[in-house]
Amino acid sequence: MSAIERVLVVGAGIPGMVLATALRRAGRHPDIIEIHPDWDVLGVGISIQGPALRALRSIELIDECVREGFGYSQVVNCDLQGRVDGVVDLPPSQRSSLSFVRRNNATGASPDPRSGARRDWLSRALWFDGDLDR
Repeated sequence: MSAIERVLVVGAGIPGMVLATALRRAGRHPDIIEIHPDWDVLGVGISIQGPALRALRSIELIDECVREGFGYSQVVNCDLQGRVDGVVDLPPSQRSSLSFVRRNNATGASPDPRSGARRDWLSRALWFDGDLDR
């Protein structure tokens, strides 16, 4: 039986882009399809929690994510008009998320789940496999 060389990835969201990046690095040829014709990015920022940070580490994009990302200490919920509905202060962490990731990146330690990044940056980083100078 021959090895699979071409793979169809359905969805250009973060999971699909991480999968396509991993497939490219494994010598496969992913084709990505997306239902939104403009491939626009919804929203401004996205929370990147432990599993997503570990996935970014597995495709060697964690350093860029740490450089471009941010930590946070509260969640603000807004209505459709942008009015604040509520604020949730998160409990203090023993680990500042981004500094913890920086210190423990090489060890593979589980990052604190309070990290975030701009959606447009993350999408571009995944699409261009970390080479944002393209």
